[in-house]
Amino acid sequence: MSEYIFMSRGSEDNYDEFMDLINLTFGFEDESVQFLGLLPKLYKKEFKPVENNVVLKVNDEMRSAVGLFYNEMDVLGQKLLCGGIGNVAVHPEHRGKGYMKAVMAYCLDEMKQKMCDFSFLGGQRQRYEYFSYQPGGISIKCDFSKTNIRHLFGINHTPEFTAKEITSPDDPAVKKIEILHDTSMCKMKRDSGKYFDIIKSWRHKPYGVYDRYGNFKGYFIVTENKKWITEFKAVDDNEIKFAAEAMVIACESETLTVNLPEFEKANCEFFEKYGENISYNNVDMISVFNFEKTVRAFLTLKASYAPLADGSFTALILGEKMPEKIKITVQDGIVNVEESNEKEDITLSHDEAMKLFFGLYSSKRFELPSGCSGWFPLPLYIYQPDNV
Repeated sequence: MSEYIFMSRGSEDNYDEFMDLINLTFGFEDESVQFLGLLPKLYKKEFKPVENNVVLKVNDEMRSAVGLFYNEMDVLGQKLLCGGIGNVAVHPEHRGKGYMKAVMAYCLDEMKQKMCDFSFLGGQRQRYEYFSYQPGGISIKCDFSKTNIRHLFGINHTPEFTAKEITSPDDPAVKKIEILHDTSMCKMKRDSGKYFDIIKSWRHKPYGVYDRYGNFKGYFIVTENKKWITEFKAVDDNEIKFAAEAMVIACESETLTVNLPEFEKANCEFFEKYGENISYNNVDMISVFNFEKTVRAFLTLKASYAPLADGSFTALILGEKMPEKIKITVQDGIVNVEESNEKEDITLSHDEAMKLFFGLYSSKRFELPSGCSGWFPLPLYIYQPDNV
């Protein structure tokens, strides 16, 4: 009997079959660690998760599913359409038949047709390089401990702020977190109706920070084991140290690992000064489909907080979606990125362009005109609650 293979966006009529497939694929047997518990913002039935998946069926039996969740990123007012890839699943009994490759190719074609600017996912590098993804973005990581607090404030210091876990969507702090997060220079759009589910993604715990009078002074989000801070903001930069102290006390961990975007300058300066083991890391696996628009947005962001040398170069990019020839100029701190007919200074494959613009290291940067290599890598950042 011949097999009839069909790929399309899923239907919510298949919600139970879909959830069984993705949980089985990832070995999630305990309900507490299944996808619905991990990411309620995506997998609650009312949020139509199956319609946000491309599914492959063989003779009407679901064999593979890949989540493709669209969102909008705001970078200093410039809007980028993003495609987040998640729950890449193939039924364990049907692996090795090319189903995952077929569904990923379908997702890439759809994102290009919808004029998506870039896509991101989390996963093993070599697995997703086949589909144009490269490690990219900048995340600054450091350790921050009780010892650092003791040296900052002294032994007999009385804490100024306290932190309290937020356990209900009705907590007034949820709206205050939303307002404070929206002040970020680079952020994903977050649906107000899902906000509590978003900040609890991946079973993380959100905390509000308060002064002794109960005034909201900031927030942080920490992993379930209370060892990794995935988001941290204080209302007032001058009070970052008090919010950080409250964070350490509330988490009850000897040492916390803190991840920060480079453009949060005050946070980075504080944790660099008082923390330990500072390192630069990639954010996610990234693939850019519109280099002109994406490079413009993130180079403009970088110019807003860092002095950039004057310079100009033209790059021919043999991109995943289409070839692009763009001229990139910085003059007196003003960024301009536009299509160009000039002779290129450098020719880049898609992977080479990803590494040059967004990777932590690129040998191709040594081929750029003097001064231009210092513009990169660009500060693309995705806060952990916005991952899929």
